[in-house]
Amino acid sequence: MGASAASAAAADNTVTTSEVVVTAASRIDKAGYDAPTPTTVVGQAELQLGARANVAAVLADLPEVKNTFNPTNTARSAVLSGEQVIDLRGIGSTRTLVLLNGHRFIGDNDLNTVPFDLVKNIEVVTGGASADWGSGAIAGVVNITLDDKLDGGVFNVATGISSRNDGREYRGNAAYGAEFADGKGHFMLDGEWYDNRGIYDLTSRSNVGGWAVLAVPGAPANGQHAFVITNQVGPSNLSEGGLISAGPLKGLSFNPDGSTSAFNFGTLTGAALTKGGSQVTNDAFNYLTVPVSRANFYGRATYDLSDKVMLSADIRYTDVYNHYNFAPDTLTGATIKNDNAFLPAAVKAQMAAAGVTTFTFGRNNDDFEFRDYDYDRRDLQATLGAQGAFGKTWKWDAYYTHGERTVQEVFNHMRITANFNLAIDSVISPTTGQPICRIALTVPTTNCVPINLFGFGNVSQAAANYVNGSSLLRYQQQLDDGGATLRGDLFDLPAGSVSIATGIEVRHEQIKTLEDDPISLTNGFTTVNPKGFDGGFSAREAFFETVVPLVKDVPVFEKLDFNGAARVSDYSNSGTIWAWKAGLTDEVFQGFTLRAVRSRDTRSASLTELFTAGTQATGTISDPVTKTQYTVTQQNGGNKNLLPELSDTTTFGFTYAPSFLEGFEMSIDHYDIDINRAITTLSAQDIVTRCFNGNTALCALITRAGAGNTISKIQSTFINLANYTTRGVDFEASYNLPLERVSSLPGTLRFRALANHIDSLKTNDGVNVIEWAGSVGSGLSFGAPKWQGSLETTYSLNETNLLLRARYVGGGVYDPSRDIANNSVSSKTYFDFAFQQGLSILGHKNFTVYGNINNLFDQAPPPAPNPQFYDVVGRYFELGLKARF
Repeated sequence: MGASAASAAAADNTVTTSEVVVTAASRIDKAGYDAPTPTTVVGQAELQLGARANVAAVLADLPEVKNTFNPTNTARSAVLSGEQVIDLRGIGSTRTLVLLNGHRFIGDNDLNTVPFDLVKNIEVVTGGASADWGSGAIAGVVNITLDDKLDGGVFNVATGISSRNDGREYRGNAAYGAEFADGKGHFMLDGEWYDNRGIYDLTSRSNVGGWAVLAVPGAPANGQHAFVITNQVGPSNLSEGGLISAGPLKGLSFNPDGSTSAFNFGTLTGAALTKGGSQVTNDAFNYLTVPVSRANFYGRATYDLSDKVMLSADIRYTDVYNHYNFAPDTLTGATIKNDNAFLPAAVKAQMAAAGVTTFTFGRNNDDFEFRDYDYDRRDLQATLGAQGAFGKTWKWDAYYTHGERTVQEVFNHMRITANFNLAIDSVISPTTGQPICRIALTVPTTNCVPINLFGFGNVSQAAANYVNGSSLLRYQQQLDDGGATLRGDLFDLPAGSVSIATGIEVRHEQIKTLEDDPISLTNGFTTVNPKGFDGGFSAREAFFETVVPLVKDVPVFEKLDFNGAARVSDYSNSGTIWAWKAGLTDEVFQGFTLRAVRSRDTRSASLTELFTAGTQATGTISDPVTKTQYTVTQQNGGNKNLLPELSDTTTFGFTYAPSFLEGFEMSIDHYDIDINRAITTLSAQDIVTRCFNGNTALCALITRAGAGNTISKIQSTFINLANYTTRGVDFEASYNLPLERVSSLPGTLRFRALANHIDSLKTNDGVNVIEWAGSVGSGLSFGAPKWQGSLETTYSLNETNLLLRARYVGGGVYDPSRDIANNSVSSKTYFDFAFQQGLSILGHKNFTVYGNINNLFDQAPPPAPNPQFYDVVGRYFELGLKARF
């Protein structure tokens, strides 16, 4: 045998780096192997034809995904503004591990940071995967794979707008890839820009703005339900020009010119909210969807040292930013004295007649600067990697990645409590006869500027500048992650070779404050006081996975495989924890495979959960003790003593691809997830409700004061709650039908159906067990529709692709923990249409025009909708053009 022939024979018995293929469901790289863990793949057809704006929007179409954070439902949560993360199973986005090219990435899994136009496919593993991939994979793994073989250039532009002429969106992308060094190397560069102007005013959409849950006075003593969902709701303790909200002069409202009139409290009045009447809802001043802008850059280069070893280098830079008003300041519970310098004489006379020297005052401060939020999140991450092969089956890879996320948050026009209290307490100067702050009588050098809050438009700019200020927080997260993996076949059994994958990973995460402001550090602002947080942890991990073929070519056991994995993780802050999985796949007969997995999954606390500094916020709660509603202060923060979560997950089901129906595939899988020591922070309402229902540990977080026994403060740090559980069933089916099989028509039809049914979604705080399956109201910490699903029909012919999609979102109850009269929420079905058409422009055929109409029939959401489930935007159009060269 000659030398060349010997080399060829050797090549036939070895593997090359180009053959390395690892899926999110398993670390094992083995031809023809199907992991037992259920996996949904979103390919380029779905990515391109759907005309979605980013990865998060694509994944939101999957029924197993809860749209927890997006530009719609973070509109009134400024710190999360514009973030888009994935929440599998509705048990919290922190329990879904998101990977980019199989690696962790900086940025709290915000999918705005992923270069969307380079995405090749997305694998969604809907089962526990901690043994394979580490902490955070309790609900599953989403692995986003980028196209690393781009040859030539791609240019893409698109724009979108709602049928109500708002929500304008613009995006553009340019990418180029080519070989170098005689084909040994390859590089590609990608740049992307996106700008969404948002949609202002929640009341611009039917059933969205001005809705709330109000307490029914006198219930349940009179046999009525305690609460009712109703519209035309606004505050009952303030008005635009000012309102006397308590005492004998209650209901006296100030007109724009400072004169007074009677306030119309409406028909259903609570301590803080009322239906109908004179009030103005702040929903009219809030964004329905927040503005989001982003700029992404991605570069990658690979070089083959030989046919056995390849080096790679990646760099990714993302800037997500915007600046917008989020609501005017609202003043409640202020005390006005009878000698106030700006108080009309008629009101002073009424106070004297009533025998009072002060009154309680509320006001919507929308006649001077609105509060606004200026955010900028910049991510920079670089990754070095190497992979290779040796022998007949063995492959290895190693990598190191370093990422930094720098976040700057600025809240402008925030009320400074101390300054405001001085400015509102004004008198007439005994020497000049002009309004001054009372403090000036004893401290003549004060810079206090008195403020006139009676009427509309009477606040001077000098007073506004004195009472308002800007908070600033700038911090940085860092990720250092490195690891190495070895995969191959150990030995042969009668049913096939035993394959393994083993490796190590070392990770360090930290967060540090770069800059903050002195007023926030002392909780000097009335509403938002962001504070820096510093800390970090390290993790050292090792894992082992194997596939053992047990039986082959035996009736009922045509191909029976065992898949097992284990991972040990040592955390510097919480010690050592183990994760494992054990699964079986059994091809009962050709095309029909049973699969089952049992796993122990883990999640360590995140940087935010561990180290967030104490912050303060306000919100309205329904108090089951006093049977009233009012505004409370909520203290939030991290907890360094959190323990890792432990979860037991079981999935079992089957896949079926019958030979007699070519092109058809289906799968049905049942899942059961049981999480212990669940890390969470409860909403103020959750804490109050659970305390009332008997959880004394949570009662300790509530401070009550005053003769009315009302709540003055609620402490809501991250805690290890007792238990979360969820179980349900996933359905998936697809069918490719070339029309020539059944007719003389050209083209291919593709049908794809996805559905998820949630049997149960429970929280257990050790005392109260609440069933949240079918709970779909807004403001809930948990809950999801029992049924969600989609059905897609695609027609393809040459350069033409048409898609019609129906999305079903089940209804349910608004809130299972409260006695609401109209607690039922109806289901909704949405239809989308999309198209792609190849074009020839100036003799060049590499052009594609595409478009999408989301919510084709402009289906309105249910009253007071939860935007995590229901479309609140309405019909939306998108049109784009892509060119290849």
